[in-house]
Amino acid sequence: MHDMTDLKNLARQRCLGHAAAKAARAITRSYNQKLREVGLTAGQFGLLVAIDAMPSDSMAALADATGTDESTVVRGIKPLERRGLVERTGSLGRAGRGARLTPSGQVILEKALTDWSLAYQRVVDGLGGGAEADRVLTALEDLFKAATLQVDSRST
Repeated sequence: MHDMTDLKNLARQRCLGHAAAKAARAITRSYNQKLREVGLTAGQFGLLVAIDAMPSDSMAALADATGTDESTVVRGIKPLERRGLVERTGSLGRAGRGARLTPSGQVILEKALTDWSLAYQRVVDGLGGGAEADRVLTALEDLFKAATLQVDSRST
């Protein structure tokens, strides 16, 4: 059993959630800085990449792919629709609504990929190279799975 001081130190120094969120904010700032040149945020870029990989898939499938919920995906798509980068597909029926990139969206995505790759490479280099980046990605995937199992086990 831990005493309260031990728990406070553990929470301050070893909290996986805080460390992951802190790293995510730093990476997002780096990506946002580069993606600003094409008028996108890191979140919008992630949506464009997901939609490009899964054209016309449902909002639920896009939410799963991006690790968010459907309402977040819908809110994220709205400004992309207004800019003419994304268009909705399908109906509100059983199959659900999806989205696909417009030709303008494809052009912006290609420009954004170039900018993103510069920010990505800067982070990889900061880690010491591709092998270390692969190790970090594997650890993050394991962390995601462990946290997801914890959340899922509480809902049953």
